Amino acid sequence: VGEGWRYPPLVLTKKEGRFYGRGVADDKGPLAMLIIAFKELAEDPDWNGSIVLAATVDEEVGGYTGLSYLLDEGIVAADYCIIGDGNIESIGHASNGCLRFRVTLYGKSVHSSLNWQGVNAIEKAAKLVTRLEEYNKLLQTRKSRVRADPASGVNQLTPSISVGVIRGGLKANIVPDRCVLEVDRRVIPEERKIDAVKEFKEILEDLKREDEDFHYELVSGGFHNSWQTPENHELVTTVKSAYEKIAKGPVDVLGSLGCLDAAYAAEHGIPVVNFGVSRVESHTHGVDEFAYIKDMMDFGLIIKETILQLLK
Repeated sequence: VGEGWRYPPLVLTKKEGRFYGRGVADDKGPLAMLIIAFKELAEDPDWNGSIVLAATVDEEVGGYTGLSYLLDEGIVAADYCIIGDGNIESIGHASNGCLRFRVTLYGKSVHSSLNWQGVNAIEKAAKLVTRLEEYNKLLQTRKSRVRADPASGVNQLTPSISVGVIRGGLKANIVPDRCVLEVDRRVIPEERKIDAVKEFKEILEDLKREDEDFHYELVSGGFHNSWQTPENHELVTTVKSAYEKIAKGPVDVLGSLGCLDAAYAAEHGIPVVNFGVSRVESHTHGVDEFAYIKDMMDFGLIIKETILQLLK
């Protein structure tokens, strides 16, 4: 949970119009309000149809045990899907996909005093990191047609790549014979997974041609597809109408730079949108994570109003 919390991170604290606690903004707050909204809808006769609340897990590890499993096995099915994940300041109608690479660089171990007789796997990894830094700048010149939240620093969904983990070496006086990099590649809706993998392999092969001692093993996986629901789709316009009725103001329809379980619904042909209770200042995943109580209440009311409009 991290250190330096002003309030107990695993105890819900109400303070000055906010709820504090680990996961309040992402994603316990939306789940709590969904449960309340469903309870109230169960007592409201003014709609026709059926609604299903799926409280799923493992999104952030790309796990198959959550929404993907429920949909693939036919346990749940739907004409519309709302993912209660995201911020309260916009409605999400698209998101980037996410592809993970694990690259193992191989070298030859020797005593560090004779390092010229070995091959340093960390040095080979450093070459790859430098090349990926250049590639990331190139990726960021590509722009999706889908608008992004300007608060993110870009106005359109943008692909990217970053090295998140490096593991290598045993002791300072041993030339390492192995180094592992874990890499995150974000894919815009206009890109294909197969092309992203191909480009990454080309970088590795270029380095191999330049350096005869560049030996690697590549494993790719953990893919979330990108997805997009048209802005003029009935689901999007209905959520927008419900939002503006409850919040008494306009709302943007934007794409997300992150990847979401919404992709699984889209893969099954289900129109999907997402929004939640967080804001930029909510410290999501950080110390003193919080959500505004009013935002949580509004989220629940928007969910109810959306369902009443869709199933009237």
